[in-house]
Amino acid sequence: MRLLAVPTRRELKPLAKELRLVPLETSPFPTFYTEEVPSSHIILSGLGMVQTAISLTFALNRSQYSKVILTGVAGIHPESNLKPGGLVGSSSETYLRLGSLDGEYMDLTKKFTLDPTSEIRSCFETKVSDYLKDEIPWVPFGTSDWITASTEDLCFLKTFHPQIIVENMEGASAAHVCRIFGREFIQIRTAVNYLGNRNPSSWWWSEADHNLKTIGRWFKEDRI
Repeated sequence: MRLLAVPTRRELKPLAKELRLVPLETSPFPTFYTEEVPSSHIILSGLGMVQTAISLTFALNRSQYSKVILTGVAGIHPESNLKPGGLVGSSSETYLRLGSLDGEYMDLTKKFTLDPTSEIRSCFETKVSDYLKDEIPWVPFGTSDWITASTEDLCFLKTFHPQIIVENMEGASAAHVCRIFGREFIQIRTAVNYLGNRNPSSWWWSEADHNLKTIGRWFKEDRI
């Protein structure tokens, strides 16, 4: 079984039209199924790292999903060669700003680890779809509940995480949960804005809705 996770109802809406979703049950995290893909479920996982970690832990404890696919919108770094309006996949996920700032920033997992077994650090490799590896770019993602909104924030990324091209609010925690449960994790996002642009009225929403429908089609075709 596969689990498709979507953070918000705004992001779920285009997918719901493509997949013709039917509510599966009443739970803290609304879950759906579709006759288009009867062996899979779709979950409204919530906004941000904490809600995502809780909802996926809840879901993976209840059902034997072999794979989790996370989708939704994200921001593109303005200095990258990518542009909003397209789809992009995650080759890795990193917790951003997971550290201390005392003159200089230090990622705490360079000295410590996230878990008591001393195995999990702040960066996770993520699965690249064999069927889509040549259709969309696959680049390093970063996750933060602190949305990049200023020149200073972009300087922070350039200084301490220069490899990060796409920023979102859920991916690293989803990758973290999948690592603990031993599940495959794939993330594909539609780039809806440039990082630093906090005016949603200027974002690429129509392209995002079209792209989310495309992800729904790929889900039906078992390409993710």
